[in-house]
Formats: sequence, structure tokens, C-alpha cells
Amino acid sequence: MPRFFRRMLNVLLVCGALLLVVALGLLCYAWRQAGSAPSDAQLARYAHLPYFQDGRFQAWQELPYMPEKKAGQGSFGSPASPNRPPRPFPMVRLTQADFAAAPAQPFTYYWLGHASALIEMAGVRFIVDPVFGNASPLPFLLPRFQPPPLAREALPPLDFVLITHDHYDHLEAATIRHFARQATVPRFIVPLGLGVRLQGWGIPADKITELGWAESTTAGAIILTAVPAGAFG
Repeated sequence: MPRFFRRMLNVLLVCGALLLVVALGLLCYAWRQAGSAPSDAQLARYAHLPYFQDGRFQAWQELPYMPEKKAGQGSFGSPASPNRPPRPFPMVRLTQADFAAAPAQPFTYYWLGHASALIEMAGVRFIVDPVFGNASPLPFLLPRFQPPPLAREALPPLDFVLITHDHYDHLEAATIRHFARQATVPRFIVPLGLGVRLQGWGIPADKITELGWAESTTAGAIILTAVPAGAFG
């Protein structure tokens, strides 16, 4: 084999090996971000539920899908989307000093972008679907449209965390691990089957409350009831 072709073959082999290492690294990273999944024995606990069939939770009705109205058109905030906002939204930056030690107002709502919100109500403070970085388990895919108004490290003390479902743009591993490292871990209220994923990220089992449809729990004076998506409109 001519020397030139041997060199080209060596270059291709080295490039292929590097690509394989990168791919395996990304796979391991994504696997770590995914957390734990319920085992067959754990899923068997839901077999009696009418909305759990063939090993999966089922939607209560056919959900509408209107891709032409998506802001991302296939990705989170894609620059090519005709529905993408032309510029960042007006935003008030916040720090932990902007919050009282305990909620003082009857009701305060802070929108943190996408589905994330910090809510103070009836003397308790909770956060909904907290995502502060990526909407994907891979670091360079699906970043937020714009940074949140405060960093996760600047969050005030929380009473509980409400997670609506386990899509990554509503459930970010880095944020859950941040809560798991707190001196006082907030209480998590989540859908059925999600507790094992949170435990895989370090949340103690006794800090997790799972709810099925029509089930309720209390958080201070607040009563939270799980309902099917779209049940009210």
C-alpha cells in the first residue's frame, strides 16, 4: 500500500476512535442526567389503575398536536422557527436578597421562563418545573431562549417543588441535584412513577409525594390535586 494511503488510513482510524470516545462520553453523560427509571416490580403497583396499560401511563384523551404553533419547530427556541420571539423578553433580575425569609404577601408569582415559576401563596413558597440551564440532557442541545431572572443558587428557601411531568424541559437533573445538596431538602410533589428518578439524583424517599389523577395532598394551607393534562380546557 502506498505511503499516502497508509497515512490517510491512520488518520481515518484516529478520527474514528476520537468520534467513538466522544459518542461514548456523551452517552454516559446523558445516561447520568436521565436518572433512574422504575423497575417492573415498581410499575406493577400501578397495574390496577385504569390509565395504566401495557406497562405505560395512558393519556385520558387524545391530546391535540399543533406543530405549526410551536416556538421551537422541532427544537427548543430554534432560530429558524417563525414563532420564535424576535428579541429577549423584558426581565427583572433577582437575587436572594429580593425575597423575605418567609412569604409575606398573600400571592406572588415569578415567571422564570418556559414552564418554570416561583410562587408564594398562603405562607408557603414553591417552585414549578425548575429548569435553569438546558432543556436536554446533552449540554449543547436545546438551551433556554434566555437566561432565567435568577440563578438556582440564588433561590430563596423553598417549602416544596412541584413537577408536572418528566420531560427534560420540565425536570432538569442539575437543578434536582442542587436541591438534594441543600441543608433542608424541600418536599417534592410529583406524578406517579417519578419518585425513583428523583431518588437517583439524591432526593430522599421521605421527601417525595407521588400523586395519581384525582389524588390530593396538602402543603401548608394549600390543597394540591393532580388532574389529567387539558382537563380544564
